[in-house]
Amino acid sequence: MRFGHRASSVCIWTHGSPGNTKKENMSIITVANLKGGVGKTSLAINVACAFSKRFCETLLIDLDGQGDASYLLAGHLNKSSSAIRPANPSHSLLERFSTLCKDQIVEVRPGLDLLPVTALRDLIPDGSLQTLAEHGEVLPRLIRNLSYDYDNIIIDTPPAWSAVHGATLSASDLAVVPIDPSEMSVRAAISFLNKASDTTTASALLVRTLVSRQARSITRQAKQKLEQTFLGQSSEDHLGEKIPQRVRLKGLTSQVEDGIEIYLSHAAIFRSEIAHKLTYEKKTVFEHKAVSHIAESYMQLASNIEKVAALHQPETLEPLEDMLDLAFA
Repeated sequence: MRFGHRASSVCIWTHGSPGNTKKENMSIITVANLKGGVGKTSLAINVACAFSKRFCETLLIDLDGQGDASYLLAGHLNKSSSAIRPANPSHSLLERFSTLCKDQIVEVRPGLDLLPVTALRDLIPDGSLQTLAEHGEVLPRLIRNLSYDYDNIIIDTPPAWSAVHGATLSASDLAVVPIDPSEMSVRAAISFLNKASDTTTASALLVRTLVSRQARSITRQAKQKLEQTFLGQSSEDHLGEKIPQRVRLKGLTSQVEDGIEIYLSHAAIFRSEIAHKLTYEKKTVFEHKAVSHIAESYMQLASNIEKVAALHQPETLEPLEDMLDLAFA
């Protein structure tokens, strides 16, 4: 029996105890784009923080070889494979590897855990994430095993297509694709979706990353340019709240159009100089009042992700009046 339950605006616990059952309505989310500089890692970090602020137990898995997410959230880690307890020889190889990985997870913020890329590489004989991804179903099954303990898993991926993307997408419920107003960014997103269609039928949520809203003229032009790129219309859920609009992109293969539902988030993520400077202090946008408007955008994005993910989840059996519904500013 499933033991977790998410209400419309918050993650909560119901009766039961953790076991080897995936939490009800939990989501595995891959963040990806094949163009650098669109804010992929920043989005992965801050949306993970946003989920933790919504009382969701969240795990961020850093699969980008550059390790920026790991460094920003945890700095130089002292944990290493030498500190791992001996594995139970009666367990399967996958169970042993999962145990080793769980021992390397660290809590980096309240409600937010991190599996650093450095720890993963230390557990692979040749230190290559590509090798892990190419080794059958090991990486997808590892991700699913880790999902038993969390409400959400966010995965940061490399900026160039690799077997890592195929492995993570096969285990994911949703791909979040950040895009800036440039044509190169949109083309990279289209390329990613075309490649992704070979390994997944998960939905995709496009997220606009824009320049600082102080640059009003540029921001307005950028927003108009992106909106002209997509065709679609908004809809509402059963509570009358807007759901991210379903969109189409020129250049997608028929396989993508037939197999992957693509949505455009209402939330636009602004990128400011202050937010950039915070990375040098190893802080997120939730840890500085001057960028509270950006933090609010990430909270809205977390809500958008939940709405899109819920479209593809089975209806919960609990009556609506028994659900805990908390409103957040």
